[in-house]
Amino acid sequence: MMRRGVLVAALASLVLAAEAPAVTVAGDPLTGTWKVTRGGSGTFVVSRRGSVLGFIAKSAVKLGCVRNLKGGVVGFAELPSHTRLPKGVYSLSLGVSGSGCSYAVRLKLARKTATGRVTYSEDGGRVGPFVFTRA
Repeated sequence: MMRRGVLVAALASLVLAAEAPAVTVAGDPLTGTWKVTRGGSGTFVVSRRGSVLGFIAKSAVKLGCVRNLKGGVVGFAELPSHTRLPKGVYSLSLGVSGSGCSYAVRLKLARKTATGRVTYSEDGGRVGPFVFTRA
């Protein structure tokens, strides 16, 4: 199971790093610009990148031990159509699995706020919750 997660994270990182232009998912409320208001700092943009929603740093971003400069890949979320999660709930991966600093997060969207509960921390540390507000 863990090996599958590492493979999915690696594949998503490759998709996100591709230089193809981002395409916004029409009607997906998670797309757009978000500001970190709890659990870190910075601003990031969520847009469709291939078969995932990519989280790209718009400024320097810090989320627990995850650090990214402007333009860096902060993480990704599975498209809602690829999960059985309730509407407004996303499966989010932050950081790069295998790097010693990555998180699996259950992200819940409510109006202009997204709250993320860490369900797995690669370094074993306690972190979160993360809270993002629409910028």
